Amino acid sequence: MKSVPIPPKKGLPVAEILAGDPVCKMAQEVHQKIAERAYEFFCASGCTHGHDIHDWLQAEREVLKPIPVEVSETAVEITIRAEVPGFLPKDIALGVEEGRFYIHAQPGEQAASSRSSREPLEAALPAFRVVDLSTAVDRKHVRAWLADGVVEIVLSKVAEPGQKLVLSHAA
Repeated sequence: MKSVPIPPKKGLPVAEILAGDPVCKMAQEVHQKIAERAYEFFCASGCTHGHDIHDWLQAEREVLKPIPVEVSETAVEITIRAEVPGFLPKDIALGVEEGRFYIHAQPGEQAASSRSSREPLEAALPAFRVVDLSTAVDRKHVRAWLADGVVEIVLSKVAEPGQKLVLSHAA
C-alpha cells in the first residue's frame, strides 16, 4: 500500500492518502455491499424485474451514509470540503486515482460504542463519496485535515503538457 504523509494545516490530520489498488479495493467493497442488499430487495419482491434502480437506491440508503461535499477550485489547486460528523481522523480513508477522489469513513469501535440507543442507526453507518475531478492532480501533494466534523482536502493540480500553472497574487 502506497501512502503519502499529510502535513497538518489546522485541525487533526487525516492519516493517509491511498492510491492505486487500495482505492479500487475500497470502492469494490462498497459496491459489493450495495449489490448484495439490492439483490435481497429483488428476491424479496418475488424476483420481479423492472425495479432495479429503486432497489439499488434503497440499498445505497441502507448501506451508506451520504457525505455532503463542497468543491472549489483555483488555478493551482482543488479544495474539497466534506461533512463527516462523528468520525475521527483514523476512521477516514482518502483515495485518489485518475480523475476521481474517494472519501470513505468507517465508524471506529469508539464511535459505535459511544452511540446511544436513541441515535439513529445512520450514525453507525459507513460513509462513502466519489468526487469527479476536473483535471489531473499530483498525488504526492495532497493535504487533508479534520476540524469540527469537516475534512478539508487540498489537491495540487498538475499542469497539462505545454501549460504552466501560475500563482496569482492578490493586490
